[in-house]
Amino acid sequence: MRRTFRIAWLVLIVVVAVGGTIVWGLGHKHGAEMTLRTVLVQRRDLMATISATGTVEPEEVVDIGAQVAGQINTFGKDKNGKSIDWRSAVEQGTVLAQIDDALYRADVEAAKAQL
Repeated sequence: MRRTFRIAWLVLIVVVAVGGTIVWGLGHKHGAEMTLRTVLVQRRDLMATISATGTVEPEEVVDIGAQVAGQINTFGKDKNGKSIDWRSAVEQGTVLAQIDDALYRADVEAAKAQL
């Protein structure tokens, strides 16, 4: 039993040594010179280009709604002067839409009449 164990270890060592020699020999070509290209270090601007595919996602998406119901008369203008639409870029204070106030004006007039 000890003899077969020793033989197995010996075979394993020989296989590892031969395999390592083959791998090392394939990686290094005998007689070939290694040539290196060197350049002096210079400080310059770096032009980097990123090429990618995918979808651009906003950092924050806000759903908006109105506290009153009614038909929209007109839409506001975004910062480029175009009519507000889905995914329009807006700034704080921008009027998004004007709701028809005819029903509310009638209620106000009725309340004034009762006074």
